[in-house]
Amino acid sequence: MDQGQEEVGGESWEWLWKVKTSQRCKVFLWLALHNKLLTNTNKEKCGLTNDPLCPVHELEYKEVDHVIRRYPEAQSIWDYFYDQRLGVRGDGLDFRTWVKKNVLNERGEAD
Repeated sequence: MDQGQEEVGGESWEWLWKVKTSQRCKVFLWLALHNKLLTNTNKEKCGLTNDPLCPVHELEYKEVDHVIRRYPEAQSIWDYFYDQRLGVRGDGLDFRTWVKKNVLNERGEAD
């Protein structure tokens, strides 16, 4: 199965590899969507830290969704895109769906 046809949990990733952006961005998104970024939660799983919590927001686990979408500094960037009607807010969406809708520019009813 080639890279574009890869399936994880029954989901095809062909859409990601067809996005017109750099390979570096595609790989970053692929890692984020597979929860493979080195967050505190993942560091704890590998024995690299004893604390999976975000050092700034001590009550929240530092997971991919927190780092990319929920972290206040990241949220201010996303708010700019939402204000410009360039992205899907999708507060009720799971992380994968939110990323896919924003990458594919699917505003729909998720605003």
